[in-house]
Amino acid sequence: MPVSQDEWPTFDFYAGPPKHLHAVGVLASCYNSFERILFDLYLHHLDRKKFPRALTEQFYLAVDEQRRVKMLRDVFLALEQSKKVIALIDNLADYFNWARSVRNTILHAEAYPMMIVSNSDLNVVKRRGRRSAEVGYLSLDLTTLRYLAEKIEAGRLQAAKINVHLRYRDTKPSRRSVALSIHGRESLPQILVPPAVLELSERPHSGPVPPYPLPP
Repeated sequence: MPVSQDEWPTFDFYAGPPKHLHAVGVLASCYNSFERILFDLYLHHLDRKKFPRALTEQFYLAVDEQRRVKMLRDVFLALEQSKKVIALIDNLADYFNWARSVRNTILHAEAYPMMIVSNSDLNVVKRRGRRSAEVGYLSLDLTTLRYLAEKIEAGRLQAAKINVHLRYRDTKPSRRSVALSIHGRESLPQILVPPAVLELSERPHSGPVPPYPLPP
């Protein structure tokens, strides 16, 4: 009899609770979309100033995420006239840095064995730095994982709203698509408040998961 797809993996390893891992997958997908749309924002003014696309892509893609965020800030500081847009981009950069920290903490970690914990949450271990052998531990319940994924998606949506606003504003009416003409009229969004960062602990958790500061 074939094995149900819901029962994978059937071989002998522990990757973590299935629902928690699903939330991790959603979080990673939302982050990837957030990261991609930052590139669109970076290109917005440079394309309109007719900077060679090959060069702008080369400069951006040749550096790490942290420096890409700085390049985004620098482009808008130099070429954007609206102080409100500049403030939104600056806030978006801060928010993306939070999302990157969360994504890297979770995606670069590995589940540690069930035998050393007594709960069914996602328990992971991660080196504290790229050049550090010291490890830290983190336990996340399903509510927190889903909350983090939703907050990263909120950042992506914020970036999309800013992007559509700029495209509508800087595209001649005769060249606006129907979709752009409809959605581009929406007002600019409000500033986002980044949630708390994830903190690694010195030891594995064997009891209740330490609470993440969720909003009331």
